[in-house]
Amino acid sequence: FDSAHDTDFNRSIDKYFDEDGESLEDMNADSIWNFHVWNDCWMKRSDLPAGYGGWQALDATPQEESKSAGERRSIYRMGPAPLHAIKEGLRCDYDTDFVIAEVNADVREWIVKKDEDMELSSHKHRGVGSAVVTKQVGNSRARDITDQYKYGEGTVAERATLMSTHSDTMKNKHVEFEIVKPSWDDLPVGAKVRIGVKMENQTDVIQKVAVRIRARLCTYTGRTLKKLAPISKSVQLGKEAEREIETVITPAQYLNEFQDRVILTFNVFAQVANKDP
Repeated sequence: FDSAHDTDFNRSIDKYFDEDGESLEDMNADSIWNFHVWNDCWMKRSDLPAGYGGWQALDATPQEESKSAGERRSIYRMGPAPLHAIKEGLRCDYDTDFVIAEVNADVREWIVKKDEDMELSSHKHRGVGSAVVTKQVGNSRARDITDQYKYGEGTVAERATLMSTHSDTMKNKHVEFEIVKPSWDDLPVGAKVRIGVKMENQTDVIQKVAVRIRARLCTYTGRTLKKLAPISKSVQLGKEAEREIETVITPAQYLNEFQDRVILTFNVFAQVANKDP
């Protein structure tokens, strides 16, 4: 679940936005699918160094072309990629980089400025590969095999495979931000959806903050179907003051477009204008 599609094999899902917080669709080739299915098989790997045998990942619906050493052209395929190499973050033939990203990529969001310079807005280390499951032998219940693909989230071993912490709290030198969101498990289809950002001034001077909240209806593969009403506000925070800004998505805004495997996606941007503490 939450399977990444990394098109440039850099083990990162890169998302690009303009200075108004609008998604730059022509640049956003990477995506996150809320689920994807592939197969594992057990085999010896005499073609690879010792230790690469055992479970291998194969995808009968490959998403990208690949080419192994000695081959003249790329073809659509994925695997067999050794799970040992995937878990350890080791690069070898048979598309291990793609699968490493598929289950454990970082997510980076970039702001593309008018002069085409890019600024890293956020860097999240969690959110991809929330669970890898298979069917149990002898029954139809799910078996969690995430630990066969990667080390526990946030552990030293897991970070070492990517050298890259997601939190809903974002800090800078002057203001702390916290995303305010509903409990998705308790939110039925057809309800209003509220999402916002809580800000706290960490200094004893007024801080000017620009906030942009963008909402989109997307397919389960991340393709945008519809952009919903954006919100942009500039506020002044007094010393050590707190404030919350929220947007509400009504059923009328999304129900007509809502269908099987369609999801609501939110992006929240905040920029502090003051530079002096």
